[in-house]
Amino acid sequence: MKRHQLHGSEPPGRQRPWRASIAAAAPLFALAAGAAHADGEFPEPPPTFLSVGPAVEVTPSYPGARAQRTFALPDIEGQYHNWLYVSGTDLLGVYAWNHDGNKAGAAITYDFTERLQNDSRQLGSLPDVEPTVRFKLFLEQRIAMFAPGVRIATDIGGHDEGTVAQGYVNLLLPLTSHGFVSVGPGFTWSDRHYMRAFYGVDEQQSALAGLPQFEAHPGVSDIYGELLAGYQFSSRWAAGLDLVYAHLRGDAAASPFIEQRGQATWFASILYKIL
Repeated sequence: MKRHQLHGSEPPGRQRPWRASIAAAAPLFALAAGAAHADGEFPEPPPTFLSVGPAVEVTPSYPGARAQRTFALPDIEGQYHNWLYVSGTDLLGVYAWNHDGNKAGAAITYDFTERLQNDSRQLGSLPDVEPTVRFKLFLEQRIAMFAPGVRIATDIGGHDEGTVAQGYVNLLLPLTSHGFVSVGPGFTWSDRHYMRAFYGVDEQQSALAGLPQFEAHPGVSDIYGELLAGYQFSSRWAAGLDLVYAHLRGDAAASPFIEQRGQATWFASILYKIL
């Protein structure tokens, strides 16, 4: 599950597909940069810009939790000469290709997803699963008003939290000269290291926690839908809303400490154009 938290701010949990896709986020970039567009046209950001502002997020305490956390954090959106960018959890990204909505590249991203012992009574004897740094590759293409894409991110932070891959397609809808909506489905595939870290229970953990042993196999761990909306109030101010609803599947849904298969994450921000 792509984006929108700032390095230096470390909120306690995360269960969203790395925030919005790059293709869906392009119009938010444009609004953040104060780039107006004509009715019926989908906005693209200028080559260089930087916008910052406050944000609030509501997210499950851990993947499969019933409880949620709410916290405030800073947001940042920026791009340099159409090839370097920053965007929340993407601490630094680079485009190998970025033209007419078609994008390919790589990024160092911070994955805030975690699971702590005090998140649930069931987890009291299980080890914590900590946030980690991932290396991400992505490819997205604009086809009329649709933006299909794939992204793959692997743990490079030394936490043995494996690799996750996503496929998705977004429908891009410019509503007015100052706003847009993007909506679409996606799925997440997780390898055995990720599944073992977040959903598995080995023999020793079973004895300590009183949970049945559970071997979580690799596979599709969730399907999700995402809605991203943005509105430009002036040449300097814009607002964004991101809603992701994911449904755990396969062994992710069958894990013995999963409390709720449906997982909703809300993110809202107000951005001020600096450059």
